[in-house]
Amino acid sequence: MLKSLGRRLLWIVPIILIVTFFVFALLDLAPGDAARTVAGTDADAATVAAIRHKLNLDEPLFPRYVEWISGAAHGDLGTSLVTNQSVAKMVFDAVPATVSLTVVALVFACVFAVIFGAGPVIWRWPWLDRISTAVCSLSIALPSFWIALLLTSWFAVNRQWLPALGYVPLTENPWEWLRHLILPAAALGLATAGELARQLRGSLDDVFEQDYALALRAKGLPHRRIVLKHGLKNAAVPVVTVLGVRIAQLLAGTVIIEQIFLIDGLGRLTVTAVLGRDIPVVLGVVLVATVIVLIANLIVDASYGYFNPRLRHS
Repeated sequence: MLKSLGRRLLWIVPIILIVTFFVFALLDLAPGDAARTVAGTDADAATVAAIRHKLNLDEPLFPRYVEWISGAAHGDLGTSLVTNQSVAKMVFDAVPATVSLTVVALVFACVFAVIFGAGPVIWRWPWLDRISTAVCSLSIALPSFWIALLLTSWFAVNRQWLPALGYVPLTENPWEWLRHLILPAAALGLATAGELARQLRGSLDDVFEQDYALALRAKGLPHRRIVLKHGLKNAAVPVVTVLGVRIAQLLAGTVIIEQIFLIDGLGRLTVTAVLGRDIPVVLGVVLVATVIVLIANLIVDASYGYFNPRLRHS
């Protein structure tokens, strides 16, 4: 298991290089001119050319990328073309909000999956199974932005139970931090929750066809105890695999959710940077987001050894 994790760690650097170079090339091919954006629409050609030379935009693609990645390796992500602030400071100031939103969305998805995935297996009532299937299908089918608007209308505008906008840091007020994240996390994690619930239900059905489950039932163990003590842990490996894949999609979904709830995280920063042709900020966000996804997937791989001890020695 340790050797496998070690190989994954060695692949982190090549993956970061491939992803960042691909995005660097796409930004270079994208329509528009960053020098014109910095100079303003009323600037003459000489001013635009001078700014382009100052930003090294007149140099070939590969030398510019090597210069940028060398600076990034030393913690220097450059300077914003729009605000003239340090990109590293802008990005890392936005990381806590996005990470908090993603983590709360993951917790919501896991709780939802246990309720609607394991619930129909624990209580084998036909009507509960039908309700669970319908709820999971709806959660996957409905778009997150529509769910966000619906939740805001119900719980923030009409009943005023939860705040509709903004973000409060965890260190400032933990209770307000959670209250401000409930609605956006539910909207962001609902599709993942439905997918995890269906995956957990299918995994539990497979587990109960195994020989050890039949032996436990033959010994007279209660059905609920078999599910909670033995079934969930053994059914968790494919669920955790799906969860690892969905982490990147959750980070991508913050682009929309943070705009709706006015959360100053990586998603909202990305939208602002793309609209303003702020290339250094976009590259900084991509680099940090890639590292977050790689670390999260490394944690997912490490968890396999807990859920299935045989993988530690295979």
